[in-house]
Amino acid sequence: MKTDDDMFDDIESLSILLQAAPNRTFMGGFCLGTSSPYSQTSSKWHVSIRQYRKPLVPSNVQRHRIPDV
Repeated sequence: MKTDDDMFDDIESLSILLQAAPNRTFMGGFCLGTSSPYSQTSSKWHVSIRQYRKPLVPSNVQRHRIPDV
């Protein structure tokens, strides 16, 4: 499990969700398809062309809020 120092992890809800998960390797989160890099200079997540020259970012998984159980 990955988390950041500015995140709150609800371990009780996570435990309930994991018990219902398949008994095999899986990845949870918000799956994003290919997309353009963040180009807005005002964004915290801005990526310059110098940093990432490709026109598309590959598919990836982002953290996502676990719904209330």
